[in-house]
Amino acid sequence: MNAIRTYGKGKLGVALLACFMFVFALALTACSGVGSAGAVLSEAVDSGTAMAMVKAVDGNTVTVEIMAGMDAQGVPGDENGQPPAMPEGDSAQPTDNSAAADAADTDAAQAEQGASGESNDQPPAMPEGDGAQNGFAGDGEQPPAMPDGNNGSEPPAMPDGEQPPAMPGESIAQASDDSATDASSDSSAADQTMDVDGSEPLAMPDNNGGTDGNEPPAMPEGDNGQGGMPGGTEATLTINDESIIVFMGEAGDEQAALSDITVGSMLQLTVGSDGTSVSEIVVMRGMGGAEGQGGPGGGVGSSTGNTGTGATTITSDTTEDGKTYASENADENALRIEGASATITNATITKSGDSSSSEDSDFYGLNAGILALDGSSLALEDATINTDSQGSNGVFAYGEETLVNVSDTTINTTQGNSGGIEVAGGATLNATNLTVDTQGQSSAAIRSDRGGGTEVVNGGSYTTHGNSSPAVYCTADVTVNSAQLTAENCEGVVIEGLNSVALNNCTLTANINDVATRTGISNGVMIYQSMSGDAQEGTGTFSMSGGTFTNTSSTLFYVTNTTAKITLDDVEIENSGDNVIIVSGNDGQWGKEGSNGGTVEFTAVDQDLDGIITVDEISSLTLKLTEDSDFEGAINSDGQAGEVNVELDAESEWELTADSYITSLTGDTSGIELNGHTLYVNGKAWQG
Repeated sequence: MNAIRTYGKGKLGVALLACFMFVFALALTACSGVGSAGAVLSEAVDSGTAMAMVKAVDGNTVTVEIMAGMDAQGVPGDENGQPPAMPEGDSAQPTDNSAAADAADTDAAQAEQGASGESNDQPPAMPEGDGAQNGFAGDGEQPPAMPDGNNGSEPPAMPDGEQPPAMPGESIAQASDDSATDASSDSSAADQTMDVDGSEPLAMPDNNGGTDGNEPPAMPEGDNGQGGMPGGTEATLTINDESIIVFMGEAGDEQAALSDITVGSMLQLTVGSDGTSVSEIVVMRGMGGAEGQGGPGGGVGSSTGNTGTGATTITSDTTEDGKTYASENADENALRIEGASATITNATITKSGDSSSSEDSDFYGLNAGILALDGSSLALEDATINTDSQGSNGVFAYGEETLVNVSDTTINTTQGNSGGIEVAGGATLNATNLTVDTQGQSSAAIRSDRGGGTEVVNGGSYTTHGNSSPAVYCTADVTVNSAQLTAENCEGVVIEGLNSVALNNCTLTANINDVATRTGISNGVMIYQSMSGDAQEGTGTFSMSGGTFTNTSSTLFYVTNTTAKITLDDVEIENSGDNVIIVSGNDGQWGKEGSNGGTVEFTAVDQDLDGIITVDEISSLTLKLTEDSDFEGAINSDGQAGEVNVELDAESEWELTADSYITSLTGDTSGIELNGHTLYVNGKAWQG
């Protein structure tokens, strides 16, 4: 899940945000071009480059608002495409941005890694004489160059040595370190002064709409003053070719995917001469709610979570039976339990009204059907939960001391970013005999997000239909016993970072397809690290004991940019593809390309494995065949690449199906059958 940044709440922050929008849009002019249509707009617009904000996502159909006043230069302005001039004499200087950077929950390392965060692109230099500097938190980007070598600490010199006029009333606030975050929302911060040269503070223009001189200049007509873009034409964008979706990267465009486009995302569209064909879609990092992995989601949210409100809020211990709880309002839970113990039985919960922030919905439970937080204890039994809005998870538990027990309940969600059950912030959720069905994109049936927690699922059925919607998306510790897990258009299980999934006697079905995959590798289980801040870096653990694993894609397991442990114990595997596991780097989507491989320990216990194992040159694998396991396949048949260590016990066998290249071979090797092929160990043919 990519970044929705936290900006200062003061009026000066609004002016700075608007200035940034003008400058950032100018940086896009180099990306224009017209080609064949990979997407189609329902409404015709001017050819060239257009800016759009995402309002809704439904499969490959994206509802957008094409920004009014955004011409081929990409800036809201006059007929010549120039941004509106600042009122005469305005030399507004932004506040220091160091505290805002501290407040953001990611750092510049995310941008350096190039994953689910912002790139390090430099925006264009400001026009000569313009002293504005961005004050945006933690986005990894540098502000535009200041004129004449100015480093941004001082405003540009006034013409002919003039001094800036004194500011009437209060001066511009400037804060440092952590105090600046508080100052941005505290009117007392205005008492702090910021001088240009040690003499007089800067003056705001007379026509700024205020009476005391501390208001920012008026915004261009149509601007809501909240730092957003002026409104324009609503249209649907039907995406037919996912390859046209990119991020703007440091070394050029970086491949993105449909799952990166979420509510609140800002898009740059390259529109053909017919006004409807779109040949390229650039997802603007750091400007909206684009998710880092989609179903494999990831991203950086605001430093202070917005949980919204509740249509019905329980704040004291209570027991209720047979009630209906409903909400049709944005950012409102149908039922909300705050710091109380509640027992709810035979309830009906309905939720509509979209979330204003997909990330706050993912991280904190904004707009969920049911949200338990602040150390609440909720027992929910025999309920029916239906949500039909963006960012509306069924049941959400948030916070380290929050406990939710939900049983014999049906949960249906139909829109994007709307999982079935979810924990975040260290909460605990126990689920028994649930029937969960999700339809939207990025809507895992069993879900967790930033801060993780614990989920234990016993019995039931959990099915997803949307792209980027695994049956289980894990940034927590998840245990599932005797349940049916089905992902119709995604990996069955995705684990991010230092977290774990244990499946015991489950039926797991993964049906990811070429349209749904973002990695170029379609797989049943993916273990990775997005570098988004959603999950602590460390070893991701997947274990499956008993049950059935049905995979209709090319690869059972894919591991990239992380360390992983995988254990299969007597699992019946039905694999349509040729690959058991691929351990490799990626194109820079997660981690730094060239150093973002995987390190895997794969243990087979009384397990049959059939297929190919591939480990690239920046990755490593230790394969342990134990307790009567049988591997029929080949390892790195194209030649030695990454480090591969194979261990066999006396009861296990390896039957080669092609030449194989490994680094070391230990244990009882009597069970190896070459079948006319050659096994190379550290570059030498093994003789047996």
